Amino acid sequence: MEAPLPKPFSYPMAEAGRAVAELERQQVRYLAGPEAWAYWQALAQYHALAGDPAGALAAWDQPGREDTGTAPDFSGVGPEDAATLLLREAQRRQAFFINEAHHAPRHRAFTRALLAGLRERGYRYFAAEALSDLDSGLAARGAPSRATGGYVNEPQFAELVREALRLGFVPVPYE
Repeated sequence: MEAPLPKPFSYPMAEAGRAVAELERQQVRYLAGPEAWAYWQALAQYHALAGDPAGALAAWDQPGREDTGTAPDFSGVGPEDAATLLLREAQRRQAFFINEAHHAPRHRAFTRALLAGLRERGYRYFAAEALSDLDSGLAARGAPSRATGGYVNEPQFAELVREALRLGFVPVPYE
């Protein structure tokens, strides 16, 4: 009898390459088992943490994940630069939230591109669930470390945190 599989998200974030290899090696068993619902999301996240954004997107877009809803009617809407629109809206708000997908490093790269504009508009705090409240030296150090949290092992997330600190944002961990 085969040993039970670990849950797809149970591999250490700092060992993302090993996690990808193990998840892929055991794909058939994962997809046939009770954790099948989490398999593709976990594989995508570990690919991103391993520095493989293309692999992350490929895993995320596997069959069965298609959106089967009806597309909204955008016929009266024209193109507008997303950063310009968001920074304009940020001027009218006291808080600005960006949702990102753990498997998509480009989301963090885009957020990093907004930071200087947000700082110019008076924003002072950078809150992220990725930050650990155990890393009290983050602001003074000016860069994330292993103590900062697992998600910052992904290169774009680490750069996002570095840029926020460089611009003078106060880091705020939450979970």
